[in-house]
Amino acid sequence: MKNPLLLVAVISVFIWTSTSVIADTQKGVDAMYDGDYETAITELKPLAEGGDAEAQYHLGDMYRNGYGVPEDEKQAIKWYKSAAKLGNVNAQINIGLLYLIGQGIPQDTDKAIELFTQAAEQGNAHAQGYLAVVYYKGEIVPQNYTMSAKWFALAAEQGRPIAQSFLGTMYLRGEGVPKDQKTAVRWFTLAAEQGIAKAQSNLGASYFHGIGVPKDYVKAYMWMEIAASLGNKKANYNRIIFTKEMTEEQIVKAKTLASNCIKKEYKNC
Repeated sequence: MKNPLLLVAVISVFIWTSTSVIADTQKGVDAMYDGDYETAITELKPLAEGGDAEAQYHLGDMYRNGYGVPEDEKQAIKWYKSAAKLGNVNAQINIGLLYLIGQGIPQDTDKAIELFTQAAEQGNAHAQGYLAVVYYKGEIVPQNYTMSAKWFALAAEQGRPIAQSFLGTMYLRGEGVPKDQKTAVRWFTLAAEQGIAKAQSNLGASYFHGIGVPKDYVKAYMWMEIAASLGNKKANYNRIIFTKEMTEEQIVKAKTLASNCIKKEYKNC
C-alpha cells in the first residue's frame, strides 16, 4: 500500500472495530451477569453470529441455562463447539465435559481429552487439573504418571492448591517425577497455606518423621491439629499417635500455634 495516509486510516479502522467488538461483547456479558438477559442477547447474538468466540461461549451458556431464551442444549452445544474451534478455553472445557459424560452429544472420551489438552496448552489451570487427574487415575486413558505430573505442575505453578497437594504426593512417592522429599514438602506447604487439609496432614507427617524437613513434633502436631479442625479423619487419628512422643508442654505449645495459624488463615505459621 503506497499511500501512507490510507494505511493509517485502515489501521485506525481495524483498531476501532476490534475495540468496539470487545466493548460490545463485555456489555453483553455484563448484562447477562446483571440478569438483563434481553440486552445480553441483543449484544451477544450478532457478535456470535459474526464469529466472536467470547460471545459464542456466553451465548452457549445462556441457551444451556435458559437465561432469557428457552433452555436448548442443542443450541448451547452448537455455540460451545463454534467457540471451542476458535480457541475459547472455557468453551473447550465445557464441550469437553459434555463429550466426557455424553450429555447432549455421543460420549467421546478421546474428543474430550483433545479439547482439555487444547485448553490446557493455552494455560488454563482447570483444564490442566482435569488432565492431571485423568492421567493419574488411568480410567479413560492409559495411566501415565509422567503426563499427570506435568499437568499437575503447570496447574500448581499457577497457585492451584489441589494440584500443589497432588504434586507433593507424587514427589514424595516418586510417581512420574524423581523422588524428592524436600520438593514434596514445599508443595505440601503451599497447599497447606491455602487450607487443603490433606496437604496439612501430609505436612504434619513430614515434620513428625523428619521427611524432607528436620523432625519437629510441635510443628507436626500443629499441622495435624489444623487438618483435624477441617475434618480430616486421618489427622485426627494421628494427633493421638503423636502425643505418645510428646511432652505436655509441647502439646500445649502446638495447640497454641495451631490456633494462631488458623486465625492467620494458615499463612506464615
